[in-house]
Formats: sequence, C-alpha cells, structure tokens
Amino acid sequence: GQINKTFECRTCEKQIVKRETFMHLFLPLPDQSSEINLDACLQLFFSERRVMGNCLMPSPNCQERSETFVKLKIVKLPKILLIALKRFGTVGEGHRCGKINAKVRFPIRMLDLSRFVDGPSQNTYNMYAVSNHNGTLASGHYWACCRNPENQCWYEFNDSVVHMVSEQYVEKSNRSSAYVLYYESVDQSTRTPDNSSGSKPGDE
Repeated sequence: GQINKTFECRTCEKQIVKRETFMHLFLPLPDQSSEINLDACLQLFFSERRVMGNCLMPSPNCQERSETFVKLKIVKLPKILLIALKRFGTVGEGHRCGKINAKVRFPIRMLDLSRFVDGPSQNTYNMYAVSNHNGTLASGHYWACCRNPENQCWYEFNDSVVHMVSEQYVEKSNRSSAYVLYYESVDQSTRTPDNSSGSKPGDE
C-alpha cells in the first residue's frame, strides 16, 4: 500500500507531503492497557504527532523553535493487508525492554479502514489468518490460526498438531497473544466467511 506523510509547520503553515510504500502496518500498543480494540490502535497510529522542534521549510516568518507535526493518511490500500502489533518494546514505569501482553480485540470480518483512507478505495477486509506468540522478549512459542479458502473453516496450527476451531475461538482466545493479523480485501474474496463455519462442540 501507500501512505502520505504530511509535515506541517504551525508557524508558517507550510507543508511537505511525502509518499511512502508500506508492506505492513506496524501498530503501537499502550503498555498500561489490559485490553484494547484494534480500532484504537489504528487511531493511535494515524493520530497527528509532533516530530521535531524546528521548521522543515526555512522561512523568515518562522521562529527558531517552530513546531512541526506529521499526519498520516492511506492513499492506496493493498489487496492483502498485514497488521503487526508492537508487542515488543519499552514497558512499565522503568521503561525496560519487554513484551506487551495487552489483550487486543480484532474483527474477523468487515474491518473498515475508510476513516484512514484519502480518496475512493475498497476499504473493507476479512481476516484469513493470525499468528500468535506466547512467552517473553528472550524466548517464546509461535503458532497460527488460518481459514481454509475452500471450506471456509478455521484451523489451528501448533507445531505438528492441527485441528479445526470455531470463528469465535479465533476471535476470543488469541487476544493476548495475537502478533500479526492477515486480512484480504473483501472484493478479493470469492466467498464471504459464514459466522457458523468451522464451529463444532468443544472448540471454545
């Protein structure tokens, strides 16, 4: 996909727009939160923020410490959208390096990115996989849940063990371990996942 980064000086009001290509969205997580939804992570990522103390565009109207801010906006969405959660970084009051285990609620179907997109585009996505991590910064274990495109059923892949799970299991049991979320554009999907697909007693 492609993102526009708009840098604006608040003194002279001049702007610089830089377009960048992205392979995935790397979303921050608030380390003090016990539970958060994906939409809040997206809002945090796309929120305006101060980037430096001097104007990027020298102007006689600017003071030495003019404030410059940056705003992000998607201008082109990919067919396949990868969202990585920043689970590793500085945590706690001591700002030590570690893992953020906050629970993240994410949608399985109809993830809508329209508010973060500039211009007409297909903004809705369905999830087809999630990779998970348990452990610490030093060690841990990875496993994944994936949707079969043929029968629309979900399966959990954990080393040599593979078994069918329900959509509700994927949505609820991976909140604190979800690391990378895999989505495909709705217009790319030949079939829309059914809410009851893959459900069977005992999966939850």
